Amino acid sequence: MLWSIGRFDLDLTEEEFWHITPRLFATLLKRKEIGEEISDLRIALLRMTITNMSGRYAEKLTKIEDFMPHKRKEQTSEDMQNMIIALNAALGGEVILN
Repeated sequence: MLWSIGRFDLDLTEEEFWHITPRLFATLLKRKEIGEEISDLRIALLRMTITNMSGRYAEKLTKIEDFMPHKRKEQTSEDMQNMIIALNAALGGEVILN
């Protein structure tokens, strides 16, 4: 999965992918996510402007947030642990909690 993200989402060459540090990989991935958020914001602004200028919803103007995709909340360590426990149980594993 990391390889496909590096090669296709971050446009890294094969050599670049295998020589990049995990920290730099994470930084590039974060920058890509920021770029996607900016693109989403631009589209939401365009959609809001068209909707508000159409006069169709004259009694209530829409806000840019009405057109933004919902952000996923950050996973906590407890969320991750619960997911691993559920996956382990689904695969027939034994759950041993300390």
